[in-house]
Amino acid sequence: MSSKRDLIIQAAKQTFLKQGFEATSMDELALVANVARRTIYNQFDSKEELFNAVIIDIWKNVKPYRPEQNDEAQHNPSKGLFNLGMAIANYWSPPIVRSFLKLVIVEGDRFPDLPRNFYRLGKEPMIQSIFDYLTQMKHSHLLKIDDIGLATQQFIGMINEPLIGLGLIILSDEPDMQRKEHVVQAAVQCFINGYQP
Repeated sequence: MSSKRDLIIQAAKQTFLKQGFEATSMDELALVANVARRTIYNQFDSKEELFNAVIIDIWKNVKPYRPEQNDEAQHNPSKGLFNLGMAIANYWSPPIVRSFLKLVIVEGDRFPDLPRNFYRLGKEPMIQSIFDYLTQMKHSHLLKIDDIGLATQQFIGMINEPLIGLGLIILSDEPDMQRKEHVVQAAVQCFINGYQP
């Protein structure tokens, strides 16, 4: 059985996506969640705090791949990068994640904490995992990388652009597994060719 907090978060997901952050009122959230307005404030100090709880909830089942937990990845950058790439490809799979990304982009000018928190609570751990892995590959002399931050962005871009670029403009169907694997394998090969010692 869901707690009142969970019911409020689920209602907030629907309402934020339907109305947007600015236009959503706590009264409306209370109506959709079928709770008293006071109940929402007992759980969340502000609409911003509730929005952050929604972001945490939509990211909770998306875990960054940890290459340090795989022995083969420690000695084989192609293997580690492929697994990291598949984690990237699957990161944006849930349509609700892409919908909220569009929402924070649209409302980010008026509420700059929205995109910052969306990044911090969701995407940042994935980026850090790639950065750390590339640092390790550099120190192990398995890849020759001068600018690890740039290399991290390049690797993510080679996967995100073909898989979700259009989906940020038009919410399209999620690419199937065969397409994801093809894009990731091509990105890994290109990356290895560019950064091999």
